Amino acid sequence: MYITYKLAFFAYAALTIPSDQGFCPAEEDTVWRIQWPDAIPGSTQSVRCPGEGDMPGLGLAHRSCLTGGVWGSVDASNCESVAIRDVKIQVGAVMCIYQVKVTVSFM
Repeated sequence: MYITYKLAFFAYAALTIPSDQGFCPAEEDTVWRIQWPDAIPGSTQSVRCPGEGDMPGLGLAHRSCLTGGVWGSVDASNCESVAIRDVKIQVGAVMCIYQVKVTVSFM
């Protein structure tokens, strides 16, 4: 018995896999607020990181579909909010100014 599995990429494609291999069904991760698409075992899905309010998230989150159609853990280590990125830029600018003043004062 086979399951016809439809993949949504830039182009529409259908893939038929043996049903005994299973697949990871689409689901929404309630912790990260990420909608994961259907996936075949052995594949890794990458989706845009969630944002906050009207602000989009930056980076990609990854999740593997394991043998037997079981979802693995979410890897959101590359996710960052726009607000946090802006704070990092501001802190970096302040640190740069501080380093210049300290360097000049010791000359």
